[in-house]
Amino acid sequence: MQNKKKFLIFSSALLLIFVGVLFTSCEKSDIVSDQLVLEKSPLLVQNNSSSSMQRVAADPSDWTLIVDYGSHGFKLFQKGSDYVQKINLDAGAYIRIRCSTPAQSNSSLPSSPLFYRRSLQTFWDYRPTNTMSVTNGPFFWYDNTPGGTSAVAISYPIKYQGTILSTGSSNQEFPGNKLKIGIDTNTKEAWIASYNNTSNDPTIVANNLQSPTAFVGLHPVNVSKNKYALLNRTMIGIKDQNGDGKNEVIYILTANFSMQSMALNILKTFGCSDSNIIMFDGSGSSQMICGAYSFLSSDARNVPCVLDAIF
Repeated sequence: MQNKKKFLIFSSALLLIFVGVLFTSCEKSDIVSDQLVLEKSPLLVQNNSSSSMQRVAADPSDWTLIVDYGSHGFKLFQKGSDYVQKINLDAGAYIRIRCSTPAQSNSSLPSSPLFYRRSLQTFWDYRPTNTMSVTNGPFFWYDNTPGGTSAVAISYPIKYQGTILSTGSSNQEFPGNKLKIGIDTNTKEAWIASYNNTSNDPTIVANNLQSPTAFVGLHPVNVSKNKYALLNRTMIGIKDQNGDGKNEVIYILTANFSMQSMALNILKTFGCSDSNIIMFDGSGSSQMICGAYSFLSSDARNVPCVLDAIF
């Protein structure tokens, strides 16, 4: 009888230990599972300055990721015949402004040199080795000859790594409706702001372009570039993806047969706000090459300058 009692006590103890281990294991498993779900969620990011979670817009799931240079901070998305490049400054990607060889100084405005026009394919073929994509960008004086190579002036200022490549020749256009995008590799952030300067004077232009890299475009809503026509469009948007208060992600849109509002809405689906979108040269100028993927319309124009996504 005494041995039976001891056996029952021993069995009960073993049962209690087993149940304790079981519950402990379940608790640990649940914690790990929650952490994995949190890390994989594209909608939640940890704010380093706070323990609270902040919700930010994810890249839309109905766009296909066709190029992923994640280690260099570059991705290319496609939907139909539209393309969106994602450039993450925090991951080491950047935008370089590259112009063709200057033909000559502009006698009427020396600070705005004339650049020969080249095909986007030529810019791609002679790209530096750290180039991931090539896209059109700045507005320029167009003579209605898509394949022409004549030297032209850049319409609005462009600056790269502290050097103003052109002060622009048409700063007087669209007063109050020009925008500038600034990029700083040191702080790894970009911003878009009004560019209210209407002078082509080099000193005044320099005072209005304080960012190390900056280039000027147009307001995508207030300025009409045949806004209701179905044309090719190039626009750029920026976004704070990680919730730290800095816009470290740049999106470059190359849209096919799109009204301005349609192109604008594409970038908004990627999480860019209205105030963080800027419009660049479109129609036959809108072009993009990224390796085997290219957007070159039948009326593709030769251009004087391009935007390179680099690492």
